[in-house]
Amino acid sequence: MADSKAEASSDVSVGFKIILRDYQRRMVQAWRDSKFGTEEKYKNLIEISEGDIFEGAPSVDAIVSPANSFGFMDGGIDMVYTVFFGWQMSERLKEVIKSEHNGELLVGNAIIIPAYSPDTDLESLKIDSSICEGKPIHYLISAPTMRVPTDVSDTMNSYLAFRAVLLAVMSHNKSCSQKGAEPIRSVMCPGLGTAVGRMPFVRCAEQMVAAYETVVSQSLVEFISPQSLMEPVIRHRHLITVGKDKALGSKPSPGEMFVPKNNRTEDSESD
Repeated sequence: MADSKAEASSDVSVGFKIILRDYQRRMVQAWRDSKFGTEEKYKNLIEISEGDIFEGAPSVDAIVSPANSFGFMDGGIDMVYTVFFGWQMSERLKEVIKSEHNGELLVGNAIIIPAYSPDTDLESLKIDSSICEGKPIHYLISAPTMRVPTDVSDTMNSYLAFRAVLLAVMSHNKSCSQKGAEPIRSVMCPGLGTAVGRMPFVRCAEQMVAAYETVVSQSLVEFISPQSLMEPVIRHRHLITVGKDKALGSKPSPGEMFVPKNNRTEDSESD
């Protein structure tokens, strides 16, 4: 399994594309209004689209689960993944978290596991052509946005989760040939922490941009090579308050945190 603790090198070769996709229109608009949608340099690196995470989505190698720290996939978008991939995914994820992370995958870390059990013949899977272009997704990237279901709107958790995703994919691609695994060339990611976590959409988008600029383009000098502690402090404060006057993510009832969302509304997709 790839782990997000790998250090990013100073000479970063991206090697993979990010597809940002969400059912929530305001999340999609926040991405489009951010650097991801307005700066030319991201045109071939970041793709933004609105819609169901599976139905009508492009084919990808890996999909991000904005998870909890314990590997339970029985609520929010994780339940959507469970319905699609089966309970085998959650059970294998919990085993990896237990054996490799002492039972908790804390926010700021991510792990990559195969989307299907090892004995699954991916070539024989019958996937409707409307689902990710009829092609199987090979990997799940579990990246907690919260330890347990809670409001994370005034935290850096979207940044930390997306940073962990990027580092995990880079680590996987660096070592995959030695392990006989396939490289990850495309990753689909929903909004991070915008449903149960109530992260404002604009804040989520800005934090995800900051994570990309820290790990991949390495242009966010306040985090990469600050000259004083005040530089990251100022940027940190900005990232946890940006979008303060904008709409918060949706506020589900306690029961909705764990109930499958078969008939999702605009505000019910990501954790």
